[in-house]
Amino acid sequence: MTRLRDSRERSDQDRLDELRRLVEDATVGIRALPGPNGAGRAKGWGSGFLVAPGWVLTCAHVLAHSDGRRRGTGRDEEIGVVVDGGRVVRGRLAYHLAGESAAVPARWDGGTDTEPYAPSAMNIHPDLALIRLLEEVPDHSCVWLTDRTGVPIGEAHIFGRQDDDDPAAGPWEVSCRLVGQERGQLLLDARARPRPGVSGGPLVDMERGEVAGVVKARSREGSSTVLAVPLSALRALTADHHVPGAPDLGPEPYDALMRLHDRWHAARQKPGGGAVRTWADVQRHLPAAARGRRVLDRVRVLDLLADLPAPRHPALVERIAAKAQRSPGKAWTPRLSTWRDGQGVLYDLDPARELRMFLRYLLLAAAESERAARDNGDAAALRQAERLREWAEGRAGDMDVEEREDLGKAWQRLPSSVLVEFEPRPYDDGSPVFDWTIRLGYGGGVWASEVVGEDPRGFPFDHAVWHVERRLHEVLDGADGPGGTPARLEVALPEEHFGTAAHHWLAAQSRAVGLGRAVVVRDVGRRGAPDPRWEARWQRLTGADRLQPLRMAHAGSVLARREIDAGDDGAVPVLCFSVGDGLGCVAAGVALDSGYAVAVWRSDGHPPERCAEDCDVFHARITALLAPSETAAGGVSVRELPEKLRELRNAAVEKEAGSEWVAGVVLLYDDPGDPLPQLSAPLVHFPSSRGR
Repeated sequence: MTRLRDSRERSDQDRLDELRRLVEDATVGIRALPGPNGAGRAKGWGSGFLVAPGWVLTCAHVLAHSDGRRRGTGRDEEIGVVVDGGRVVRGRLAYHLAGESAAVPARWDGGTDTEPYAPSAMNIHPDLALIRLLEEVPDHSCVWLTDRTGVPIGEAHIFGRQDDDDPAAGPWEVSCRLVGQERGQLLLDARARPRPGVSGGPLVDMERGEVAGVVKARSREGSSTVLAVPLSALRALTADHHVPGAPDLGPEPYDALMRLHDRWHAARQKPGGGAVRTWADVQRHLPAAARGRRVLDRVRVLDLLADLPAPRHPALVERIAAKAQRSPGKAWTPRLSTWRDGQGVLYDLDPARELRMFLRYLLLAAAESERAARDNGDAAALRQAERLREWAEGRAGDMDVEEREDLGKAWQRLPSSVLVEFEPRPYDDGSPVFDWTIRLGYGGGVWASEVVGEDPRGFPFDHAVWHVERRLHEVLDGADGPGGTPARLEVALPEEHFGTAAHHWLAAQSRAVGLGRAVVVRDVGRRGAPDPRWEARWQRLTGADRLQPLRMAHAGSVLARREIDAGDDGAVPVLCFSVGDGLGCVAAGVALDSGYAVAVWRSDGHPPERCAEDCDVFHARITALLAPSETAAGGVSVRELPEKLRELRNAAVEKEAGSEWVAGVVLLYDDPGDPLPQLSAPLVHFPSSRGR
């Protein structure tokens, strides 16, 4: 029995030693570069650690001169980064999260201050910075960054790499335990006083095998107290923190950094990834190895999530995570913004419950991503969403039948749109009547019928609209699904009713439907296979560098028709007059005959011959929306236009200055890749989306 216990203890110690080596391989020193030909003493500033290929995370204050100026921001002020083996490579400060006004000492762990910490140390939030390596470091290691929010650290170690005299001396470590939190920072009690240079090093949860924070400072009173920044604070990283002229991670740097991190670890786990044991290999045998989701499940899923396009709306991840937990309306601090963040809040003491939440989240994320991919016409993103769904469904095969059934409710193919059609009927007495239908749209011309008007004689148009409004809320509510982006409402109309302000319909609790979702109109005469001119115009429009408003004054002359027909690739016809009758209706018809798939007009337009001063304002606003200026990076894309109008309508309701003009805007949006069904065509059937 003693031998068995000794063997188990040796095995546990071996695993901790392996974890320790992984951390040490990725821990770096931050210092000044040596002078020419290696002359001069390279002064040490602090520590850091590699989190993705070529990227080092450290504390912002480590990269500050004693007078508060930032280090590493100028061309002649590169940073020395001491990597595994003692090699010093060049780096550059790329992101600084402490803000422009952070004037802090170069180090907090020296000096003669009598206070436990320098006052400035407590005031900098979140005190993080990213360094980009400027030299290649082949096969360098990266730490595993926790995906948890509010990690309760048990057995933890802090690591650093700082020795002014001998860079090759290697990292050092000190064990510690979490004793509290102070101003959003972790308060730790170390078993020995850390060496100078602790700032910027990794705080490692040794029970789970993951980096949980960045060491911020040690006490100056000679005690063993240490501060650390929780890793979740890195979610504050935005493009605004970028240092001009430095390498960058694009418009969403936090998301981009975590994708690089997750892909690196997934690649190491694949055959051919290297013979060295990985973080996941070690984590699988640690005391607190994941129970509900297996460690390798997490590695695979984070790789799949890294391939998904970013969520369409910032709040979407929290809504889906709350739905997965069956806690609608729940919110987190810091806010969840990436797919990775969302799955990281689903850890639970009950392994079975945790796995259900985890898989439910993945299925909901896959359904939302699939719908976004269909809306954007993104075939690659659609395949990525399908891969995630297939993995989650395969993993659910290990569960009991009741649990599989519960998960099955989370995955339902979400419609991209809800279509309302008003189809004119033949009539004998001169009074126009219409049939109406509400359908669910799944992209690519795939439609499922939901509600059909029941009067065999048809309805006057206003009466048909009244019936639609009564039934629409139920269909929209089911189509939106749990936690996802609201489905777009498309209203197919005959030309004489193109001026219908469908976005003002009261489809739910006296709230205009256009405030909660994108609303567009379509030409009910465009059914089935698209006309070549229509399809060609759409391709030219979606491929154009920028949209260009084409002001239509009238379309009664041959010259005007030629000008409309010859519009640029990015041309979007804009009409300020009524399109319901007369020359306005003719103008809209000419635009459709010329193949235009997108156009803008007004539900409150005027007769064509009476342009007034407010027309110039209207056209100026549309121009600012579509093409802000010749020097700007561009306005909205074609596919973003419906959602952008919804945002502007909300702004108008909230009385934001200069937004009133959008109340009467109607958007024609006729994607030939998603044509209306032929009246005689059979419709596919999908399970009803109601009751979810």
